[in-house]
Amino acid sequence: MSGLSFTEVNALIKKYSKLADFVGPVSDDEITAAERELSVTFSVSYRLFLRKYGCGNFGAQEFFGLGVPSTGIPNVIWTTHWFRHTEKAFPEALVVIYNAGLGEIFCLDTAALDSDGECRVVRWIPGLSVKLQDYEVIAPTFGELLLKYVREQVDRYKARTGECEFRI
Repeated sequence: MSGLSFTEVNALIKKYSKLADFVGPVSDDEITAAERELSVTFSVSYRLFLRKYGCGNFGAQEFFGLGVPSTGIPNVIWTTHWFRHTEKAFPEALVVIYNAGLGEIFCLDTAALDSDGECRVVRWIPGLSVKLQDYEVIAPTFGELLLKYVREQVDRYKARTGECEFRI
């Protein structure tokens, strides 16, 4: 996520704090330990999210992360290990960060880190064989996914409350 995108995410979460329920911040040591536990390197934008917010909800959107016990959802370590153990041939490079509902989860594809330290977010459909998975790219980066969902939740809140912004 570019610095500008993260600035916008932070500003929206601060302005609409009544929609936010996060557990962060999380220390760099905890983030590094999670990477070791999962044998992956998180993307830059996901690390920024973890460092500031840990895990939690914005509106109806729940983002998996750290800062909660590793005994269930929304802990990224527990959730990723659970899929690795219950899904036949679940790729070791995928890190589960979001349950999209309707039988889909979204994952960081850490095997595809680019030169900026970012990776795409892909779809995994539990129960579908590896050969049939299409690894649909949901967002080019975690940061862009986060920004998209934060904006959507703000728009829904404004529509529900009648809040408008006047621009000249």
